[in-house]
Amino acid sequence: MDNLQYLDKNHKHPIETTIATKEDRAYWQKEVMPFEKSETARKWNWKSNLGEIGKAYSLGKVLGQNPELVVLKKNNIPIGMMLQVKNYSEKITTGKIRDTAMIWYVQKAPKEYLIKHGINEKEFDIKIAKAIIDVSLTSSLKESGNVLLHADPKGGNRLLEFYRQEGFTQMPKEKGRISSGRVNDGRYFYMNKHKVLSIVKHNRATIGQNVEIPCKNNSISNKELYEKVKAFKENRLKTTPDIQKSKGLEQ
Repeated sequence: MDNLQYLDKNHKHPIETTIATKEDRAYWQKEVMPFEKSETARKWNWKSNLGEIGKAYSLGKVLGQNPELVVLKKNNIPIGMMLQVKNYSEKITTGKIRDTAMIWYVQKAPKEYLIKHGINEKEFDIKIAKAIIDVSLTSSLKESGNVLLHADPKGGNRLLEFYRQEGFTQMPKEKGRISSGRVNDGRYFYMNKHKVLSIVKHNRATIGQNVEIPCKNNSISNKELYEKVKAFKENRLKTTPDIQKSKGLEQ
């Protein structure tokens, strides 16, 4: 992942993005989560390998989905986290099986936490939530260029509207299953590589940067998908105990 920067209006203290370390995850859990009011968000443990985040990360590694855990910082203070996989095999967008970037989970630091650390989001050229999404959009351009995500039902219509405003297209239930193992509940969103590139360019223009990243073809054959699933099934029994024993997400 490229280390991106999102400038503030004074262009002095940019938001910087990097792969999250164990220390970043531990800091977020200890210093940021106590300010979180959402019960749904509080269930996620960025530090440990337990719970849904650990399952998504570990399963992503086994399936070769290239999972990434990203942290955004301002003045070296964490203000946003994101878990994504770069190569999720889906079929809903085109009817053909192919790899697409999947945003699993994003979290912006609560307002009270930002205030405590003297961070005023109004000073930013790009909002924190938008910057978090942009990280995934930008990195996807070096893979498929297409991005898929799911809006948590507990986020209600407000979360649906947020993703619509960010340029994503909602996938109706009638489109069918997302993949062989994932049902479409009508809260999945998709953005194709042309829209992704357009939005990334717009975001860069907003903060005075330029980006030219070519997209690559990302179609995969049924044989390739079969081999992925076969490898996963063969490794699942011997991998699960290791996951359960692990105390943290290994880099």
